[in-house]
Amino acid sequence: MDCSMQNGFNSFLYPTKHSPDTAPVLPFEVFNLILSYVRRPKDLAALSSTSRVLHWLTAPKLFDHVWLDTSTDQLLQGLAALQNTTYSSLVRKLEVRGDGLRNDREMELLAFAVGGTMGGMRNLETFHWRCRRRVPRSLYQTLTLSTTLKTLVVEFGKGDRVMNGFLLPAFKSLRSLTITGIDCEQTEDWSRVLLSCGGIKELRLGWASSFEEQERVGGGLSNVLKTLIERVRLAERYRTDSAMSGMTVNQAFDLVRRIPLEELELQNLYVPEHDATLESLFDLSTLTRLGVLGCQINSCWPYKTRIATTASSPAASSSSGGLPTPRSMNSGSSEGRFAPKKGSPPTQEPSKAPLPAIKIFRSDSLSQWTIKVLGACGPKLEGIYLLDPTEITELCKDDIRMGLVQAISEHKNLQKLRLSARMLLLGKDFVRIARGCPLLREWGLCTEPSQKHIFSLTFPFMTLKTCAFLYSPLLTSGKEYFECYANPVITEDKKKEVEAYLAHEWFQDLKYLGIGTSVFRGDDTIVENLNAEPPNSMSRCLPDGGGYYSRGVTVLGREQWPEGSIFTEGENTLLRV
Repeated sequence: MDCSMQNGFNSFLYPTKHSPDTAPVLPFEVFNLILSYVRRPKDLAALSSTSRVLHWLTAPKLFDHVWLDTSTDQLLQGLAALQNTTYSSLVRKLEVRGDGLRNDREMELLAFAVGGTMGGMRNLETFHWRCRRRVPRSLYQTLTLSTTLKTLVVEFGKGDRVMNGFLLPAFKSLRSLTITGIDCEQTEDWSRVLLSCGGIKELRLGWASSFEEQERVGGGLSNVLKTLIERVRLAERYRTDSAMSGMTVNQAFDLVRRIPLEELELQNLYVPEHDATLESLFDLSTLTRLGVLGCQINSCWPYKTRIATTASSPAASSSSGGLPTPRSMNSGSSEGRFAPKKGSPPTQEPSKAPLPAIKIFRSDSLSQWTIKVLGACGPKLEGIYLLDPTEITELCKDDIRMGLVQAISEHKNLQKLRLSARMLLLGKDFVRIARGCPLLREWGLCTEPSQKHIFSLTFPFMTLKTCAFLYSPLLTSGKEYFECYANPVITEDKKKEVEAYLAHEWFQDLKYLGIGTSVFRGDDTIVENLNAEPPNSMSRCLPDGGGYYSRGVTVLGREQWPEGSIFTEGENTLLRV
């Protein structure tokens, strides 16, 4: 429910004045079927005014996700509606947008009003603060009182310090924490929030400071460790948490650094040489999702592999402490591709992958570090997303491209692959990935038009359901081709070309096709025909000869993209709620 909508909102809040007082004359299954076709909040509000039955059936959908926008005149009306505990108990996701706030005083008043309505939100699971100003102390206190809050998203903006020395109570049920726009001076504030989340599983942090400022202030991971230890000491001194009483600093530090994270994403973080690794903060053995966006990494972070000290082993004496390249790993042993070669001394301990449970890896870095991380991922890796930076200025180097292709092709269970527009694939790259990833279902790639025929030849030997041809400003040709498919200026002739492409017998199983910024969905329509004669080349006969399939396409908008696909996961952002 968007509080900025005006049509139909009053009729929903006051059903006794507008809704007919009639008994249901249709089964509830029919009402639910009607609601399944209505999605827009304005349409739901208008439908709720037709009868009291529909009024109460639409309430859970209208109040499931609530936006409070300060730039509209309906803010006070929305807050008044949330004062009703019947409606507020239906809210599961609350998002506060404060772009219209002019000063901190207005922000404090808004936080006080929002905090007053949260008392009746007994099912609140997600809170998203998008005010670009500091989060008030009173609102933090209200959030910590919620026993159902699982996801907290805070977008920091310029302003005063967040806590001002205030010791934050613990978030008892918080599972996911996302903080963006962190300044180096705010490290103490957000690390205090992190320390209070003992059961956190998903962590996403984004810095607003430049790399030069982080290097000058020292806002890297080593500073995070120091801040967390100081937070433990402060908690012991004030004795606000009985669980911390009697613990030494080392015991409390061990408790903090062993947080079993499942998802971790970092953005705009500077990691200098010899800085602390993530293994010093979190237990990476349970990590299933790793994202590193816009970070400057100058070491083998996020892991450091222990090298066996064997004097007779030249590999041990010449090793620099990093993981071996994917080419040096053996894929034929009983241990898999992570085991050392037979007949050679062991060079790595332990033999298992440093990231054994990782399933999704997202990064916009094309470097040797990315190759090492892919080599460190275990056999459970299902999705690789090499994203595009803000500005694409140069192509990936040939040695990096070949190393990435080799590392990708070694993951036999890979199902989703999205490659950067800086990485133009050649014909041999298609063949290597197609052979190495037999379970690949979704593939986003960028290549020169002269190489597309080689991709078409490898397609019949794959099981792709989704394919996307990405546009790159570094292409030597084909710019006009992508401009013709730019949504929403797609003509009927271009749609027919896509229909003909998907109707080819090689691409009959392809469900989604992306070209540039447009996404097409292939639709099969069964048409009965006694003669069983397809009318054109874009149709094919049914197996029993009683008709034919007619292949058509539908242009999908951004809100219609399949969730969790390479289209949605390919966006370079931390915000996922």
